[in-house]
Amino acid sequence: MTIEVEDRSGVAIVRLHGDLTAKDGGKFVKAVTDLLDRGTTRVVLDLAHVAMVTSAGLGELVHVTAQANTQGGHIVLANVMPFVAGVLETTKLNAFLETYPDVDGAVAKLR
Repeated sequence: MTIEVEDRSGVAIVRLHGDLTAKDGGKFVKAVTDLLDRGTTRVVLDLAHVAMVTSAGLGELVHVTAQANTQGGHIVLANVMPFVAGVLETTKLNAFLETYPDVDGAVAKLR
């Protein structure tokens, strides 16, 4: 997995490229945790290039979202691919993880 981070007027956009699984060695969690620890409280996870998520990946999404919530932050998902959206719906995590059809909409929500 590769991770790109962009700052858009105080909102961090974290673009993930690759499947969200345990194989990423915690890179995703570390990247988001580092942002939160530096005081970035608004984060958009751009999942446009994440075609597959495993239970470990779901756990990571829940972990970083819960961490942001406890630190007064807010994490939202954007560009969720159909398979990932289906997994979120099946697991009922779509009630916990806020999703938007695109990054611009997600950024607008966080401003």
